[in-house]
Amino acid sequence: MFWSAPRRVFYETTFMVHHKFPANDCKLLFRETSRAITNKEGAVFRILDLGWRHTAQPVIKKNDPPLICHYGRWYVMSWGGPPVLVREMTDILRYSNGVLRFLTTKIRGPQDVYRPRTTFYPVLEPRDRIAPPLIHHTLMNEVR
Repeated sequence: MFWSAPRRVFYETTFMVHHKFPANDCKLLFRETSRAITNKEGAVFRILDLGWRHTAQPVIKKNDPPLICHYGRWYVMSWGGPPVLVREMTDILRYSNGVLRFLTTKIRGPQDVYRPRTTFYPVLEPRDRIAPPLIHHTLMNEVR
């Protein structure tokens, strides 16, 4: 007899929290999303805080009164679980008061994982130079 196990897929959820959302509520949001993932036999691999970032355009949250934000705190959550969890994560983040924007993407390979900014700006060792030595000046012949 063939035993069918639930399929596990890896996902990455990026979301932005507005500046008036308290830190304790943010911890509760992480706890709620982690609980939803682990209840369906999934696993949370990493929660990465990307810090405060400005947005290119104002983000409007339709509350009463509407909340207009020009910046927010970005987080990236890497997790794995059955595909049914995507809908549950969407519901949790959509109906949260603090989340302005979110996006869940399926990780198909290592190239899809978020890379920190340090990969774009290499760190120089103390012995390395920013510019090569000036070798374009040729020595003049000795003047007699």
